[in-house]
Amino acid sequence: MYTPIMVRAVQGVLALWGREREEVGGHIRLARPPVRHVKTLDLSWISLAQSGPESSTIDKMERVIDGISAVLRADQLDIIDGAYSQVDVTEMSLEMLMIFLRIPYVRRAELPSWKSFLEKVRAEGKRRGVKDKNFLKGLI
Repeated sequence: MYTPIMVRAVQGVLALWGREREEVGGHIRLARPPVRHVKTLDLSWISLAQSGPESSTIDKMERVIDGISAVLRADQLDIIDGAYSQVDVTEMSLEMLMIFLRIPYVRRAELPSWKSFLEKVRAEGKRRGVKDKNFLKGLI
């Protein structure tokens, strides 16, 4: 027979698994936790985006766009938000800066660091002498 302490311990483990305990014929049956298939995300696009302030190739830009899009589809916004606070804007081309701002734009309200990243990009554009008035058009 199970003691009350053992029953509470089993209930705690099953609660962690998201399951209620099951009693079958007076016995507590431990079920396996549900198997969760987690698709791993390729985050190499973050370092690829910081491959220098010179113009980016189409291939690099496509890989970064695909990477950000995959993260958005997986609803892992903390990855993008973390990238906003970690990337070095001085090591990103203007194209990459725009990609980092424009691709997740529709979900910017869910990204606490989006606005501060926009300000870093604005300052970096000024530092580089960007005179195009359309540089941040639609973002501000």
